[in-house]
Amino acid sequence: MSPDNIREIDSIKWDRFEKAFSVNEQEKIIESLLDFDLFPIKDSYIAYLRRDKSAIKRNESPNRTA
Repeated sequence: MSPDNIREIDSIKWDRFEKAFSVNEQEKIIESLLDFDLFPIKDSYIAYLRRDKSAIKRNESPNRTA
């Protein structure tokens, strides 16, 4: 981490994330995180989900709260 590498977060994208998080809309949380330039975790599925966002709907968890 370097203080020279501090990035500004798009406030509209951040608001969208916060709203989804506050009401636990898991699908929208993931979708909003995918809109950021950098996803908060490194995972091979991130590129796949960015290319095919419908994969989120096709792969819902049975324990998901709606």
